[in-house]
Amino acid sequence: MTGEQRSIAPRRTLRALLAVAAASLVGACGGGGDSSDTLPDAAGSASTFLRGVIRTPPLYVGDVELPDESPAGGGEPFAMRAGDDGLLLVYFGYTTCPDICPTTLADIGAALRGMEAGRDRVEVAMVTFDPERDTGDVINSYLDHFVEGGHALRPADAEQQEKAQETFRVIARPVEENGRLDFEHTALTYVVDDAGVVLVEWPFGTAPEDMRSDIEQLLDRVAEEAHKETQ
Repeated sequence: MTGEQRSIAPRRTLRALLAVAAASLVGACGGGGDSSDTLPDAAGSASTFLRGVIRTPPLYVGDVELPDESPAGGGEPFAMRAGDDGLLLVYFGYTTCPDICPTTLADIGAALRGMEAGRDRVEVAMVTFDPERDTGDVINSYLDHFVEGGHALRPADAEQQEKAQETFRVIARPVEENGRLDFEHTALTYVVDDAGVVLVEWPFGTAPEDMRSDIEQLLDRVAEEAHKETQ
C-alpha cells in the first residue's frame, strides 16, 4: 500500500459499504487474493501474519497532538503514540455518522472484549471530523457505548484538523443531503506503537477476530523488542 492509496467509504447501505470496503482493500494492497499481509520478524522471516494492511513505508504520526476531551485527558494535548510496550488504535469519524463509524467502533470494542490478556496495554482514540457539533461531552458519551476509557480527540482549530488528517492520509468531505450534514471519509483504523509508527491499518469491515489477532501478535512483538533493548 503506497502513501497515495487510500480507502474511502461514503454513506450508503450496509451492502454497498461492504462492497466499497472490499474494493478499497484490493486497491490498497495492489491486487486481489488473500487480504492478509505479512510482517517480517527481526530475523527477516514472514512468521507473523497480520490481517490488516501494511503501508510501505509506514506512516509516522507521533508528532500529531490533539486536545483530549476525555475525563482523564482534561483537554490536555494527547500525542499519537501508544504507552510503553502498548498499542494505540486511532479512528477518525463523527458521532452522527449513520453507519461506518458505529460499526467500526463496535467491531473494535468486540475485539478488545474478547482479549484474554493485554487489554490494559491497548488504548483507543477517536478524532472527530465535526468539532462544532462533537463537543467533548458528546464524543465521550458516544465512545462509552463501544469502548471503556477511550480518548475523545477534538481539534481546537482548522489547522490542527488539517495537520492530523494530512499526517494520517485521511480525507473527509462534507456532504449535505436533505438538510443533514454528513461526511464521506476515509474508513481506516490505525494501529500505532509507542514510537508513533503505524504498524497496520484496518479497512472498514475488518472482523473483530482479525483485529484481535493483529493486536495480540503486535503486543507480543513490541514486548519482545522492549526485552531485547534491556539486554
